[in-house]
Amino acid sequence: MDTLLVADCLDPTALRVTPDQRYCDFAGLSCNSPTVFSVFDDHGGFQGLVTDLQASLFPGRIFADLIVRRPPPSVQARDSAIGVLKFMRDGGHDNLPVFNTGGGGYRGVVSMMSLLSELMRRSESYRLEREALVSQLRAELANRRVLANILESTSDAVLVFDRELRTQYVNRAFTTVAGYESRAVVGLSPRFLRSGRHKPRFYATILASVREHGRWEGEVWLLRADGSIAPEWVTVKTVRDEHDGVLSYVVMLADISQRESLRAQYMHLAYYDGLTGLPNRQLFQDRLNHAIERSARNGTGFSLLFIDLNHFKDVNDTLGHSFGDRLLREVGDRFKRLVNERDLVARLGGDEFTFILHDTGKPDHVDVMVRRIFDELIKPIALDGVQSYVSASIGVSRYPTDGATAETLIMNADAAMYSAKEDGIGACHFFSSVLHDRMLKRLDTSNALHRALENNEFSLVWQPQVSLETGTIIGAEVLLRWKRDGNKFIPPAEFIPIAEEVGLIGAIGDWVLREACRHAVQLETLPISPDFRVAVNFSPMQLKWHKQESVLRTIEEYGLDCRRFKMELTENSLFVHKDGLLEFVRELGNAGVQIAIDDFGTGYSNLSSLKHLPVSELKIDRSFIHDMHTSHNDRQIVQTMIGMAHMLGLRTVAEGVEHPWQVAVLGGLGCDICQGYLFSRPVSFDALLELLAAPPVDLRAMLAAAEPALKIAL
Repeated sequence: MDTLLVADCLDPTALRVTPDQRYCDFAGLSCNSPTVFSVFDDHGGFQGLVTDLQASLFPGRIFADLIVRRPPPSVQARDSAIGVLKFMRDGGHDNLPVFNTGGGGYRGVVSMMSLLSELMRRSESYRLEREALVSQLRAELANRRVLANILESTSDAVLVFDRELRTQYVNRAFTTVAGYESRAVVGLSPRFLRSGRHKPRFYATILASVREHGRWEGEVWLLRADGSIAPEWVTVKTVRDEHDGVLSYVVMLADISQRESLRAQYMHLAYYDGLTGLPNRQLFQDRLNHAIERSARNGTGFSLLFIDLNHFKDVNDTLGHSFGDRLLREVGDRFKRLVNERDLVARLGGDEFTFILHDTGKPDHVDVMVRRIFDELIKPIALDGVQSYVSASIGVSRYPTDGATAETLIMNADAAMYSAKEDGIGACHFFSSVLHDRMLKRLDTSNALHRALENNEFSLVWQPQVSLETGTIIGAEVLLRWKRDGNKFIPPAEFIPIAEEVGLIGAIGDWVLREACRHAVQLETLPISPDFRVAVNFSPMQLKWHKQESVLRTIEEYGLDCRRFKMELTENSLFVHKDGLLEFVRELGNAGVQIAIDDFGTGYSNLSSLKHLPVSELKIDRSFIHDMHTSHNDRQIVQTMIGMAHMLGLRTVAEGVEHPWQVAVLGGLGCDICQGYLFSRPVSFDALLELLAAPPVDLRAMLAAAEPALKIAL
């Protein structure tokens, strides 16, 4: 028999229930083939079919929620049994409702299993096909149950959309993460997940990729049920049938909120200063390049400010790095309040800050900002009960006047800042052509200095120091000379600051120390004064490079008696850096090295503070000596210096003595030693040896010759 006999093929386990009934009411029912429930509305109208498999996957759901397609495909009584079976296989239907022929009333349910059983009973020819179909059906049912368990147990959210992009299924992870009820989203298009973070073109690109390539994956911000949005890693795959037709689209979501949070933290660490929270050097460089591109495109300009806090190292050295860090944070907070959203303030590192200020149309807007910066810095900073004050030097370069590239603008602003530092505390310099020429000269000198040591372009000269008591030479100051490229002598005042700036002062100072010791040891064999000492100048930057043990080791390496060595330090270096140098100087003094303060009277110190330092000699600056004949104040100052130095047990050396009358005045005031052109210009070591072999200076004759000039001078 090849027709479908309704009476024979109805599934005996089919039940009629209303849509509001739940599966739990039928949990006790079971049979060998899948149980099928027919669902009717309150008026007896047929609504669809639900299997026990569907109900088991969604416990507690009402049957109406499980009916996916209304009305489902149906067959009629007396239809071909083989045709019905093929129809069910092709359409993927496990069960179908049966209606009376000609569109009559509902008759019952035909299932694939019941149909197969009926066909197998009626014809042995269906045996092989039956076994294959049954095996296939069982495997499919098993696979469906496994897949359902996997989908419900996975931590990734899964959604299934039909070929018309309507939601067919969502798993438990999706409802947990996104907060949506599954029945609320079934039948909806994916639009309900749009967060507003992406443009429509973005979603069109995804759909085009899925249709063309069968898949897409990437980061998408999705809308959750509570209105929040979150980043998800979305993977979309197309499911096709054996004819390559689209059956459905499977979407998998992996929550990457934590990864995005970590990425945001990493980005902040990469682009922001950890101490002040300001943009760091990398972000500053990026913003500077953007400012150049934007200004070039719009025909506008901007200014770049470089700010360096003055003497900040002293804060760290005296109050500690923790205090210094908090002070920098406070400065950073004050700078933040000065800029608008368009401008930028950044910390480059250490005590260096920078501003990018876009033109506002007002010619004085940079001057106004500079004044505001200085006004903020002049306010006291109270930390741990300590009132601290900071000052700064500011350099300014302007785009495009002072440079068209980031590198040039930075270099020129930096040069202007260093020029401001030379002017003193609280100065601001704008870059200019004069400053540019000076910068080029400094760069040229710096490059030449690097070659000078290799090319043996340095040499030493010696200027004698004469006792005003005996007229004998009791010391000599070692002075450095540089004959650049073998042609021109460069004054020390011109190249020493550059050597300090570029970090060459340590190597140059070491060369001077070794050369001075190498020559001075030869004096040990001569009949010189037991008080004779070789004086070597040390700059503040050189003292940072040298250690007391390295100085002593070098002196001993050449066999020079430490008592023959005298270290000359400028007054400012000793007193400004007192805490760092005190132990240094004390160790040298304990070893027998004499310490002299050079250019005394021009710096920050006072005579009373000398009693706390291991100093043995003061050198009175030449500016006081030169004007003694015209300035009563200078004579009084020199007299006071000499008197108080003697009270402290210190010797005095007068620099820049060029006239006999100066010797007479200094001798009358009790000065111990004189140094200057009157006695000798700086000479070579061989010439010094000749001077040491000559008779002492005849001070009596010198003073007699000076008497007429002395009367005029005084």
